[in-house]
Amino acid sequence: MNTAVAIAEPLARTALARWLQTGWAYPAVESVHIVSIALLVGAIAVVDLRLIGALRHAAVAPVLRSALPVALAGFAGAVASGTLLFVANAGDLIANRAFGVKLALLSFAGLNAAWFHASAAKEALATTAPPPATMRIAGAVSLLLWAATVVAGRLIAYV
Repeated sequence: MNTAVAIAEPLARTALARWLQTGWAYPAVESVHIVSIALLVGAIAVVDLRLIGALRHAAVAPVLRSALPVALAGFAGAVASGTLLFVANAGDLIANRAFGVKLALLSFAGLNAAWFHASAAKEALATTAPPPATMRIAGAVSLLLWAATVVAGRLIAYV
């Protein structure tokens, strides 16, 4: 038995996991997860679309300032609810290929976002001029990674 399974299986037998598997708890947490993902990916998508050339009437910087609190709230909700969903089915999820792919894609999307926010090129985003090529590529990569993450997450139920 590998380490991940050794940790996950007892976690799935906790009182919290058993509670999540009864009544309306799991569907309620799953609903929070879906709404949180919608907030997160929706806010990020608006910024990414602006980076790649849509919404040209607005500078990227104010769009980013408006979208960031929504994305952070969505991220916080998705992490909290996702953790609870994992606890409820830890043993099964550790063995699920789509879950592993989702976590890998989520990691890459997070690294892309971290690079974007740390980039000196971000300073060029205060005008309505087209963003630098590096920022356009970051936006396109972000859109693809978040879409793939959502698809992988949905596939967890079918793999």
